Amino acid sequence: MTDECTSMSTGRDVERGRAKTKKKKSKGLAARLAARLAIFGDVLPTVMMVAGALLSLGLTIAFITVGAIYKDDCNVEPMIPIWLIVQGVFSLLLPLFGSSKESQPIIVSVLGGIVNLVASGWFIAGNVWVFRAWSKNPDFEDLTQENSCHKGLFHLALYGGLIGPYAALGLIVVTGICLCICS
Repeated sequence: MTDECTSMSTGRDVERGRAKTKKKKSKGLAARLAARLAIFGDVLPTVMMVAGALLSLGLTIAFITVGAIYKDDCNVEPMIPIWLIVQGVFSLLLPLFGSSKESQPIIVSVLGGIVNLVASGWFIAGNVWVFRAWSKNPDFEDLTQENSCHKGLFHLALYGGLIGPYAALGLIVVTGICLCICS
């Protein structure tokens, strides 16, 4: 009977040893995973900033180019191509004023504030023009009609100029809320 007890306790000890080994391995795996995620966490913001800057630059160039090429091809709302051109120019101007307030002369800060204010008003005007045209169900096929507009021009204004920024703002807000809750 003693042999059975000894073998049972030895069996339990072996099982406990395996459990401890598995726990050590899982802690090692968790530590390695956490280290890799930490590296990823350090690189991710930089990658996202570069991708965002490239996307913004691409959209800015597209706004100016498409607006200029199809300037006379939107009868439903003739201001849409002009709005795209000016919006593209504002997108190029705004970064020039920068965000480092301590090294800028007061005139540059005031001018930057004025440009930001005008750009915000221009964005709101674009909302009115594009969504009013959208409500008229523009004709994309026959550009001679009164309610016609070039399809690429209109979709760039609607999705690239309005829906995209609203979606990005929503993503930023949701991400900020998640970061506040999780930390």
